[in-house]
Amino acid sequence: PTPLQEILFFLGHQAAEDFVDVVLLAVHGRGVGALKLLRPLYERYRSPLAHEPAGHLHNVYVHIAASMGVVGLAAFALLVGSLFRCATAGLRPRSRGLGPAVRLGVAAALAAFLVAGMFEWNFGDEELLCLLYTLAGIAWAARAWEAPASAASRAAS
Repeated sequence: PTPLQEILFFLGHQAAEDFVDVVLLAVHGRGVGALKLLRPLYERYRSPLAHEPAGHLHNVYVHIAASMGVVGLAAFALLVGSLFRCATAGLRPRSRGLGPAVRLGVAAALAAFLVAGMFEWNFGDEELLCLLYTLAGIAWAARAWEAPASAASRAAS
């Protein structure tokens, strides 16, 4: 093998070992300060031209699992499931009115937030969190909003 092939093999092997370390950290969940254990891994892969220190994992799910373990990840899944249930409870395929439309929009925004979380630690951005919490509150409030026609039909029955 050429020297380049040897270097690439070593880097690939090292990256695989590092990935296993991260997975083991996630499975065992070392607590809130666990990400400090990954600092040497960050530094190993950081560009020599970078001026900022490495800060966080760029995946919400891996970050939560590494810092809080599988139990923390399960608690996060329960929270997200509760938010979705709140936003979508009572929606019907032919729902009309502002309330169902807003709740459906909030559910879509939450889904987008979670998909984006696969590529970035969204919980570190206060602006995004304020928007997410505001949308969750709007979804909660919108449960009481009904289309005038459905409210009138219920009153008639």
